[in-house]
Amino acid sequence: VLLGPNPKQNLVKRFSYSQLSVYEACPRKYEYAYILKVPQRPSAALSFGTTIHNTMKDFYLLLKHSQSGLEGITDVPTIDDLLRLYEKNWVSSGYENSKHEKERKEEGVKVLKNYYEKVFNEEDRPLRLEEGFNVHLGDTVFVGKIDRIDYVGENNGVTEVCIVDYKTGREKEEKDVKDDLQLPLYALF
Repeated sequence: VLLGPNPKQNLVKRFSYSQLSVYEACPRKYEYAYILKVPQRPSAALSFGTTIHNTMKDFYLLLKHSQSGLEGITDVPTIDDLLRLYEKNWVSSGYENSKHEKERKEEGVKVLKNYYEKVFNEEDRPLRLEEGFNVHLGDTVFVGKIDRIDYVGENNGVTEVCIVDYKTGREKEEKDVKDDLQLPLYALF
């Protein structure tokens, strides 16, 4: 990405998926956020996403500890554990007002209860949580973080894993998923 009066001076060689998404949506917004580093107001969406990601990281850390038989931690985490972690990790900045925050918080409780009842599987084997990565493509480095990597098994001496990425925004259409760069970047990892 080249911006500013002296393009060579502003050449960025490290990108995250988020940076690429911002640039693709609006190069000017990218310039303000990543080149000029203009401070951004906190947003409700970012705060909510951070809350959910931190809650899930802590929850799956509990699951991982329960599976490893660490002293004093043998029980599979419960829905109450999940909701307690949600409360502990709640980020309250960026909401329009206290009513908006309360509504979003209640929505999050519903989402987590639904997740626990319909998606959570105590047999999942989390290997890594919030795993950072760097992919070098020529002189450019793509950086990122994978929310969760689960052990699936072994196949002909190759460890198979499942990459899990939590999403808290609107549901994407199939076309949006196909055009998204995130999965191809994960595949390079």
